[in-house]
Amino acid sequence: MKYLIIVVSLMLCGCTTLKWKHNPDENESLSWPESYNYYVIDPNSDIPDAYFVNLEEAKKYKKDFAANHDYVIVKIESKYNVYNVQLDR
Repeated sequence: MKYLIIVVSLMLCGCTTLKWKHNPDENESLSWPESYNYYVIDPNSDIPDAYFVNLEEAKKYKKDFAANHDYVIVKIESKYNVYNVQLDR
């Protein structure tokens, strides 16, 4: 019995665990591309519903879905600007 305890303790002392390390690719990104400047977002949401390169496309999208949503157009650069906060009448 004494030898069994010695053998088991020697085996347990030699065990190591490996740490898993995730190295993300440089191309892997969790955000949208930086080329999109205009985001169409619902005022009650944290996540934009659509994103566009120019303001005309964003306005068209907002107009197409105006019956069901109260969208706001947000322009993102070094700071953000909000367009069309008031509802169209």
